[in-house]
Amino acid sequence: MGKATPRLEGLQQQLAGLSTNQALLEQAENIEDLHARLGGHRKAQQDRPHLEAESKQLLADAESLLKENRPDLEFKNIEQLRPVMAKRQPIASLGNKEAVLNARAEQAETSLRETEKRLQAARKERDEIAKSGSTDALHRAIAAARKQGELDASIQSTQSQLAGQEAECVADLSRLTLWQGELDEMPRLALPNRESIHQFEESYADLSKRIQRLEEKKDELIDALQDTSQRLDEIERVGEVPTEASLNQARSERDTVWQLLRRQWIGSEDVSVEASEYQSEGTLPEAFENRLASADEVSDRLRREADRVHALASLQAKQEGGLQQAQKLDEQLETTSAEKAQLDADWQAMWAPCQIVPRTPREMRAWLDAFERLRDQVAQLNLLRQKETELEHNRSTHLQRLNAQLIQLGRAASTSNELEIVLLECEALAGQLDEAKRKRDSLSKEVKDRESDVESLNEEHRLATEALEAWRAQWAAQMLSIGLLSETLPSEVDDFFENLRALFSKLGEVEKLRIRISAIDEDAAAFRTQVEAIVATIAPELDELPADDAVVRLISLLSENRSRQTKRHQIEEQIEQATQEIQDSNATIQTMTDRLDALCVEAKCDGHPLLEAAERRSADYLRIKTAIDSIEQEILDAGEGSTIAELEAQAEGIDPDSLPGRITELKNKIEDELEPKRTELASAKGREEKELELMDGSDQAAMLADQAQATLASIRSDAERYIQVKLAGKILRDQIERYRQENQGPLVKRASEHFSALTLGSFDGLMTDFNERDEPILAGIRPGRERVTVEGMSSGTRDQLYLALRLASLEKYMESSEPMPFIVDDILVDFDDARSQAALHALAELSERTQVILFTHHSRVVEQSKKVQGVVNVQQL
Repeated sequence: MGKATPRLEGLQQQLAGLSTNQALLEQAENIEDLHARLGGHRKAQQDRPHLEAESKQLLADAESLLKENRPDLEFKNIEQLRPVMAKRQPIASLGNKEAVLNARAEQAETSLRETEKRLQAARKERDEIAKSGSTDALHRAIAAARKQGELDASIQSTQSQLAGQEAECVADLSRLTLWQGELDEMPRLALPNRESIHQFEESYADLSKRIQRLEEKKDELIDALQDTSQRLDEIERVGEVPTEASLNQARSERDTVWQLLRRQWIGSEDVSVEASEYQSEGTLPEAFENRLASADEVSDRLRREADRVHALASLQAKQEGGLQQAQKLDEQLETTSAEKAQLDADWQAMWAPCQIVPRTPREMRAWLDAFERLRDQVAQLNLLRQKETELEHNRSTHLQRLNAQLIQLGRAASTSNELEIVLLECEALAGQLDEAKRKRDSLSKEVKDRESDVESLNEEHRLATEALEAWRAQWAAQMLSIGLLSETLPSEVDDFFENLRALFSKLGEVEKLRIRISAIDEDAAAFRTQVEAIVATIAPELDELPADDAVVRLISLLSENRSRQTKRHQIEEQIEQATQEIQDSNATIQTMTDRLDALCVEAKCDGHPLLEAAERRSADYLRIKTAIDSIEQEILDAGEGSTIAELEAQAEGIDPDSLPGRITELKNKIEDELEPKRTELASAKGREEKELELMDGSDQAAMLADQAQATLASIRSDAERYIQVKLAGKILRDQIERYRQENQGPLVKRASEHFSALTLGSFDGLMTDFNERDEPILAGIRPGRERVTVEGMSSGTRDQLYLALRLASLEKYMESSEPMPFIVDDILVDFDDARSQAALHALAELSERTQVILFTHHSRVVEQSKKVQGVVNVQQL
C-alpha cells in the first residue's frame, strides 16, 4: 500500500495533463473516408488539364480530315456524312470484284492463245513419228533372263570361289598336324566324337583341380604348422607354462606328505622310513608346508596365467591335428597320381585306330574343330563345281532365246557370249520401240484435248468481257451516290471511308473526354464541400488551407487524439487498479489482524509471535494449494474451455508413450513454423508502421494502412496460438513426467529390482528421463535420489545395467511364451567378487524357470558358482 498511493497520485496528475478533441474523434470515420479519397482527388486534378488539351487536339484532327476528303462541306454539317458510312460494305464488296473480273478476262484471252499454239505443235510432232511392230515377245524373253539374276557375274564368282576354295583346302590340309592323308580321304575318316573328348577333358580338369586343392591345402597346412611351432616357441621362451598336469602332480605330492603327517599325528605311527626321502627339506611338517605352498603356487599361476595356459593347450592340439591332416593329404596325393596314369592310358587307346598320337583333350578338341572345318570346306568345294556346270547351261539357253527375238524384229543376232551384254542390247531396242509407240499415242490424245480446250476458252473469254462491262456501270452509279467521281479507283474509296471512320471516332473520343471532365469537376466540388463542413465544425483554424492540405492536417490531428485517448484509457485503468489495490490492502490488513487475534484466542496464545509455527504450516499449505491451482489453471487454459473432469476423461484414452513424440512434434512445429512466421509477421508489422508514418495523403498510404491493420490482427492471432501451443507443450511434459513417476512399466520396474540387487544397493533402481533434446533416456537412481545417466556409470555398472534389462526382458517374454535358453559368455569379467556373486544368484533364480549357460575361463567364477544354492553343473572344456 505504501507504493500504491504515490503511484496513484502520479497517474492522476498525468491524466489531468491529457486532453482530447471529442468532436474530432466523433468525425473519425468521415475524416478517414476523406483521407482515403484524397489520392483519387489529387490524381483527377492533375489529369484534368491533359484531358482538355487532348479534347482540343482531337477536334483539330477531325477538321483536318474533313478538309482532305470533302472540302466542299463545312464542319458544322459533318453529320450529313454519317449515312454515307452505311454504304461502305456494299461499295467495298463491289470494288473487290474489279480485280477478279479483270483477271478473269485477261486469263481467258491468254489461255486461248497458249492453247492454240500447243495444238499446232502437237499435230506437227505426231505426224513425224512412224508406226512400229509389237515388242511383247521380246519383253517376255528379257524378263525370263532377268529372272535368273546376274548369270555372268554368278558364273565368274563361282569360278573364283572354286579356285580360292581349292587353294584354301590344300593350304589348310598342309597346316593340319597329327594326320597325314589326302582331301578325298577326309569324308571317310572316323574320329572320336566330341562327347568322349569332353568327358576326358572334364576328367582331366577334375583330377587337376583335386590335385591343386590337395597341394594348396598341404601348403596352407605347412604354413599353419610353422606358425603354430613359432607361437609355441614364443610361449616357451617366456617361461615354463603351468599345466593341469603340473597342478595335479603338486597336489598329489602335497596329499602324500599330508597322509604321512596325519598317520604320525593321529595314528601315532612310525613313518620315519617313508619320511626319510623328505629329510633334505627338514621336518615332515616343513615338507608338508613346502608341498602346500608349491601346490598353491601352481594353482595361482594357473589362474593368473590362464590365457597362456589356454593358448599353449590350444596350440599343442592344433599342432597335433595339423600333423595328422598332413599325413592324410600325402595319402590322397598318391591316390590321385595313380588315377592320372590310368586316365592317360585310356586317352592314348581312344586315338590309336586313327593312327594319331593325341595331345591334351583341349588341344585335340581344337584339332577336331579344325579337321571338321576342313572337311566342310571339301564338301563346299564339290558343291561349287556342280553349281558352275548348271550356271553355264542356263546362260546358253537364254542367249539362244534373245537372239531369236532380235531376228524376228528385223535386227541382227548378237555375237557376244555374255548374257548381260545381249540383255542390254535387247532392252535398249525394246525401250526405243516402246517409247516411240507411247509418244505417238500420247500426242494423238493431246491433239483431241487441245481442240476441246480451244472451244471452251472462246466461250469463257466472251462471258468475262460482258461481266466486266456490267461492273463498270454499277461502279459509276455508286460513286455518284457518295459524291465522288465515277473514275475513282476502289483503293481510293477505301481511303475515303477509312478517313470518315477516323473522323467520327475522334468526335466520339471528344464527347467521352467532355463527360469525364464534367465528372471530375462535380467530384472536386463535392470533396471541397465535405471538407469545408468538417473543418468549420471541429477545426476552424484550418479554414484557410486548401481542401487536400486540410485533409492531411485532419488525419494527423485524428491520430494524435486517438493516441491521447488510448493513453488516457490506460491511465484510468491503472488508477482504478491502484485504487483497488489500496482498498484491497486495507481490507487485507484488517482481515489479517482479525484472523491473527482469532488464532491467538483459538491457540490460547498471548501474542502473535507464538503463532510462528502455525504460520509456517499454513504457508506450506497455501504454497501446495497454489501450486495445485496453478497447474489446474494451466491445464484449463490449454484445454480451451474444457473442465478438469473432461480433460481427465480425454487423457484416459491417450497412450502416455506417444506423448513425447507429440511434444517433440509440437515443439518442432513452434520452432520451424510458428516462430519464423511470428518473426516474419513482426518484421512485416514494423515495415507497415514505417510506411504508415510516411503517408503523404495518396491512396497508396491508405491501402498500406489497411494492410498494416490486417497484419497486426494476424500477428495477434498467431501470438495467441503460439502461447497456447507453448503452454500445452509445458503441461504435456509435466504430465508425462508425473505419469511416468506414478505408473512405471513392469519391464522397467523389474529391471530396477535386478539392477539394485546386482549393484548391491549402490543404486535403488531405474527411471526414465529426458535429455536436453527432450529425448527419453534411462537413468540410475542413487539412494539419495541422485540421477546418474548411462554415460556417467562405470563400465562394470553399465554391464550390470544391461544384464538387468536382459533378465527383465526375458522374464517378461516367458510370461506369455515358451521358455528359451539364456546363454552368456564371460559377462562377469568386469564385476568385482561381490557383484559377481550377486549376478550368479540372479542367474540361479532364472535357472528355476529356464536353462542358463555361462561360459567363462576364470576359475574364480567357477569357485563362486559352487557357492550358489541350487543345481550348478560345471563342464571343463
